[in-house]
Amino acid sequence: MATREVARPTAAQDPGQPRPRRSWTFRPPLRWLHKWVSLLVGTLLLVVVLSGVVVLFAPELDQLTKPELYRATPTEHPVSFESALAAVNRAHPDYEATTVVRNRGIYDVWDKDFLRHAAVDPGTGEVLGARNPTGGVIGFFLNLHECLLSCEGYTAYVPLMAEHTGIPWAFDGEQLTVAGLLLSVAGLALLFLSVTGLVLWWPGVKRFARGFVVRRGRGRYKRDYDLHKVVGFAALPFLLMWAITGTNFELPAVGDVWYGLASGSAPAEVAPFVSRKAADKPDIGSALAQQAALAAFPGGRVTSVTFPDSKDPKAYYDVWLSHGVDPSRTGEWPGTVEIAVDRKNPARTAIVYGDNTTLPQKLWENWTYTTHYGQYVGWIPRSIWLLFGLVPLLLAVTGISMLLVKRGKRRARKLRRAAESAEGS
Repeated sequence: MATREVARPTAAQDPGQPRPRRSWTFRPPLRWLHKWVSLLVGTLLLVVVLSGVVVLFAPELDQLTKPELYRATPTEHPVSFESALAAVNRAHPDYEATTVVRNRGIYDVWDKDFLRHAAVDPGTGEVLGARNPTGGVIGFFLNLHECLLSCEGYTAYVPLMAEHTGIPWAFDGEQLTVAGLLLSVAGLALLFLSVTGLVLWWPGVKRFARGFVVRRGRGRYKRDYDLHKVVGFAALPFLLMWAITGTNFELPAVGDVWYGLASGSAPAEVAPFVSRKAADKPDIGSALAQQAALAAFPGGRVTSVTFPDSKDPKAYYDVWLSHGVDPSRTGEWPGTVEIAVDRKNPARTAIVYGDNTTLPQKLWENWTYTTHYGQYVGWIPRSIWLLFGLVPLLLAVTGISMLLVKRGKRRARKLRRAAESAEGS
C-alpha cells in the first residue's frame, strides 16, 4: 500500500521545536560591496597608507641622515631666539627667516614659506647647516602621503592634483582639490572597509572564539580567508583611527560629527588683534614678547616664536607654549598654547588657542594629528604604527589570493561542464 507523506510542522507552527538558526541575509550584498570597494579604491589606499609608513619616521630619518645638524653644545644658558634668527639671516639672507622652534635639542629656524629651515646650536649660536625637508626622498613621501603630489615646492609636485574640483567641502569655504577629493575618498573607503569588515568578521557570541582561528591544512582559500579576517580585526583600532583622522585633514565635516557626538563645539576662533600703529615706539623684541606670553599663560614653556614682518604694521609676535601634556613634543611643531603679543606693547596679548578648551576640544584639536603619526611617543613604541601600517598590504594580498582561488574554481567548473557536454553529445 502506498504511503502518504505527512508534512512536518515548522518551528513557527510547532512552538515545541527549536527555531532554526537565522542567517544574516544582508551579509552577501555587504560582502559584495566590501570586495568591490576594495578593488576600486585598493590601489589608492595602499599608496596612501604605505607612504605614511615612511612619514611616520621622518624626524628620525632626518636626524639619521643629517647628524651634523643635531650636534648641539650642552648648555644651561642657550642663546636667544632672536640671536638664532639673526644668525640664520646672516648665513642665508635668501631665507627671510621668520620662525624659530626650540626642538630636539636645537633651534629650527624656518623661512617665511616654511619650505626650508636651518639648525642653530643653542650653546654657541652657530648655524650647523640648512636643509630642504620638502625635497629628496622624504619630501616625495610627504608629498605623496599628505598631499597626493599636490603640495607645490615638494618633490614630484603635479599641478593637476592641485586643481580645484568645484566641490565646496574643504576648510574655510575652499573647494576640494583633485588630491583632496581622492584623499577624502581613500579615507571614507578605509572607514567603510573597516566597519563592514567588522560586521563580516563577527562570528556571534557563542562562536566568538572561532573568529580568531586560522585554519591550516584546509586549503589556500580557507587559510587566506581566516588570515584576512583575524589580521583585519586585530588592526581594526588603527585602521579606524587612520580613516577618521585622515579624512578629517580634508573634510571639516568629520570634526563636526565628533563635536556632535561629544556634545560640544569646536573651539571658538580668536582673531589675533591688529598691532597698533605706533611708529614712534620701538619693537619690543622677542625676549619681552616671550615674557608677555608667559605672563598671559603662566606655567608654560616657550617652544617657538614667529617674528613679525617689519614691513607689515599689522604684524605681531606669535608665541607657542608647551603646557601640560604636549602630544607634539617629538614632532617638528611642539606646543599646545598660542599667544599673540603686540610688537609695540607687551601689555597687549591675546590667547589665540589653548585657553579654557574643553576635553573634547583638546582631544580633537591636539591629538588627531599626533595620534595619526604617533608623535607623542618615541620611535621604538612608534614601531607599532609601522606594524599595523603594513596590515593593508597583507589584507590586499590575502584578498586577491581568495579572488584568484574562486576564479580558478569557476573556470574549472566551466571546463568540467564543457567536457561533460562534449561527452554527452
